[in-house]
Amino acid sequence: MLLFILLSSCSSLSSINSALNPWSRENEVDSIFVYVAPDPELVHAVNIDVVFIYTDTVHAMLAGFDAIQWFEQKQGVISGYQTQLDILEWQMVRGYGEQAQSLPEDHKDAVAVMAFAYSQDNPNAKAVLTELSSPWIIFENKQLTTQQQAPVSYIKQ
Repeated sequence: MLLFILLSSCSSLSSINSALNPWSRENEVDSIFVYVAPDPELVHAVNIDVVFIYTDTVHAMLAGFDAIQWFEQKQGVISGYQTQLDILEWQMVRGYGEQAQSLPEDHKDAVAVMAFAYSQDNPNAKAVLTELSSPWIIFENKQLTTQQQAPVSYIKQ
């Protein structure tokens, strides 16, 4: 019985800390930048979604998704869990970058932040942003990567 009480209290400590400490955060994200590298083979805009996830249940579900599954099931996820996530969406053409207009109001409460890019040739075009403060999401060579500073090809423009 004592073990059950101890384990239960450990799992609720983070939610108590968040409620009592207004400076407490579940993630580090303060701003997001998106960049699609120049690529002559890329002849269409790339859809890139950043998902702010507010519950462990939705996080577990989306962690198991690849990028193609996300885009195929996106409308169903939104209709079933719309209060448990927020989505920022971009349609970017090659060679362009952009900062997020504004992050969701409760973005600091998200337990996880994930990005997905729709690339038919790469279902693994997915990245986790949770521990990054000002990530650049970069789509290059059909891959989705993150870094903390602007990519060199963006700076040269």
